[in-house]
Amino acid sequence: MNTENAFTAKIYDPILYFALKNIRQDIIRLIPNRAARILDLCCGTGDQLKKLSDAGFTNLTGVDLSTEMLKVARKGNKIEKLLECDVQHTGLPGESFDIIIISFAVHEKPARMQHNMLAEAKRLLAPEGQLILVDFSLDDQADKISKIAAGMIERLAGKEHYRNFKAYVNNGGICPLIQGAFKIRQQIRHARGVVSIWIMTAK
Repeated sequence: MNTENAFTAKIYDPILYFALKNIRQDIIRLIPNRAARILDLCCGTGDQLKKLSDAGFTNLTGVDLSTEMLKVARKGNKIEKLLECDVQHTGLPGESFDIIIISFAVHEKPARMQHNMLAEAKRLLAPEGQLILVDFSLDDQADKISKIAAGMIERLAGKEHYRNFKAYVNNGGICPLIQGAFKIRQQIRHARGVVSIWIMTAK
């Protein structure tokens, strides 16, 4: 068992619950079509999928590489399509999802995996589909104290996770990663600016 993943699976929802609550609701608001084919890439503990299901969405798929996270996701969750596989190469049919959600999963990955995961998201996204990406936006518009708090939370997830987080921040966050692949249509800031929801379309 991966010790860092097991620890993260146990603390992830309790620590981030209040910060994520409004973000989860915003994502639901941003998807008006209840019949949309939705993929949660790196679905983690399945909280977003559960909330989508409760809101009336029916065509839901979750993918994650972590056995520990998926164990949590399957407890009390009605989502049938929870798949344990490599998020860089899911094996799912191309252009098969109208909405792809990636929530707090980019910053924790090494650079090559970040690029591969976003390339896979682009492959899976249907024409006119949207990528909804949630992650840290630790730029000059973010509150300084909240940025410090975000770093402290990230330290709890383990050395490798924190190292990848620091590299993500130092390299400029999301914008350099999606350059040439996706176009940002909207950015919505949360948590005093340290977290953003980006709505994107493929270029």
